[in-house]
Amino acid sequence: MASKVQQHWLTFSRMWLLCDARWQPAPELAKRICKYLEGRHKPVYHPRSDCGDHVVVINTREVAFDKNQWEKKLYVVNTGYKDTMIAMAAKDYHRMDPIKVVEREVYSELPKNSQRKNLMTRLHLFPDENIPENIRENLVDIIPPVMEPPKRLNEFTEEEKAGWPKLFIPPADYKPSD
Repeated sequence: MASKVQQHWLTFSRMWLLCDARWQPAPELAKRICKYLEGRHKPVYHPRSDCGDHVVVINTREVAFDKNQWEKKLYVVNTGYKDTMIAMAAKDYHRMDPIKVVEREVYSELPKNSQRKNLMTRLHLFPDENIPENIRENLVDIIPPVMEPPKRLNEFTEEEKAGWPKLFIPPADYKPSD
């Protein structure tokens, strides 16, 4: 049985959570990540308290958008020089840096107050599955995906393939023409 001090420490301690962005829609993924960054999943959450966790996001290179949002969604980039504000499509912005799309989506979902910059320091993004060893040691739990990624055809077993409905059953004497 943990003492009261240990329970208090465990309640407010920061956990390291892993989130896989492979084939996940970026806006919904950002909402889910913000929930954990702010600490809204904890029973002791209060908007003024800083009780959020660290979130490690892998496979940001394979993030998804709905329909034709890769062409429609625009990100404004300012190079810092005069009259150099550029509007880039999401696919070009993602091609430039695969981490930036998820970072901008999460940044736009966070509350617009003074905690925003502090919350972003607890977001760790990686374009693939390679995570530094010191971060890998701290991981405690996995954030459930927004949607289950679909299986590829070669990932199905023969029993599952046999259970699929037949759309066309050829007659016994059928010979395909070449």
